[in-house]
Order: sequence, then structure tokens, then C-alpha cells
Amino acid sequence: VGANRLVDIIAESAYFTGHLAGKAAGYLLIILAISALLLISILYVSISIPNSGSVVIVVAKTAISAITFFLAGDIFLLWKKYSDLKTQANETFKICAILRDKPQLSISQAMQTVEDYHLSLIQSPPIPFKLYIKYQDHLNRAYQESYK
Repeated sequence: VGANRLVDIIAESAYFTGHLAGKAAGYLLIILAISALLLISILYVSISIPNSGSVVIVVAKTAISAITFFLAGDIFLLWKKYSDLKTQANETFKICAILRDKPQLSISQAMQTVEDYHLSLIQSPPIPFKLYIKYQDHLNRAYQESYK
């Protein structure tokens, strides 16, 4: 009851957020790697075709432009934000793990932790709900084991 319970709730939320943000970042990293391989393949094919027609050149330029947009733009930014969120959530979890065992935890310490965690969530993109559904049971078991 009180500040210790608040810190425990934030610890659980930070634990889930850290793992789910890591999964989201991992999936985005796979997409970035596939995009890079595709870009290199298209460049290789466009260079190695000796008598390339204008259709091949237009298709190659279009594909290169689209993949470059993905590599340099939104996907990379999302990967970075999810990676940062994972780091911040894991840090919050560590702080909460220390605070929740304090017998005389003040409400101001608990609220400061809540505010810091809340700020990191606000600055990040939302975690896809499908990831939560997919990993919910696994995370519940893992969190219960981490609390022991």
C-alpha cells in the first residue's frame, strides 16, 4: 500500500515496456537489414546488366529511392526511439527494484520515478498492441520470476 505499491506498479510497467520496446526495435532492425540487402542487390543488378533498357533503369532508380527513404527516414528513427525507450525503461525498472524494497519510501521519491518514466513514454512512439498480445504470457512469467 502507498508509495511502495506505486513503485511496484511502475516496475512492472517498465519491465514490460523495456522488453516490448526491445522486440519492436529488433523487428525494425531486421527490416533495415533486409532493406540494405535489397539496396545492394538492386545496385549490383543495375550495374551488372550490360545493355540495360530504360525500363530497368527507371525501376532501379525508383527502388533505390524508396529503399533509401526507408533507410534514412522513418524506420531508422523508429528503431532509434524504441532502442532509447528500452534503455530508459530498463533503467526505470532497476530504480524501482531498489526503491520498492525500501521500508520508508517517501511519496515524493515514488512520484519522481513515475514522472521520469512518464516523460520517457511520452517521447516515444506507442508500442504495437500485437506485440503485447503476442508476448503477454511470457512477460508475465518472466516478471514474476524477476521479482523473486
